[in-house]
Amino acid sequence: MDQIELLHIATHPTRWGILNSLKGEPSYVSRLAEELDVDRKKIEFHCRTLEEAGLVTAEYGLRDATKNDSIPRAVKYYSLTEQGKDTIKDLMPLVK
Repeated sequence: MDQIELLHIATHPTRWGILNSLKGEPSYVSRLAEELDVDRKKIEFHCRTLEEAGLVTAEYGLRDATKNDSIPRAVKYYSLTEQGKDTIKDLMPLVK
């Protein structure tokens, strides 16, 4: 993937929000959707796009039980790859 295409992918507003949310810790679609106030289906689409670009990776794990759901659930956790971390660092001064 060339740099122009990677720049285009990373700077989309929703994907940029996802990348920045993942700086702190891995997260899953429902949490990202709530945090970014974006529909879950859109978050799923953008996470797949970021994964295909090599900016994030996904791994299944258990999320903790919540007050509304007392049973731990299997979810797909997304986290930044090294390329994703480098991309954020490189773009941070340019993207607001």
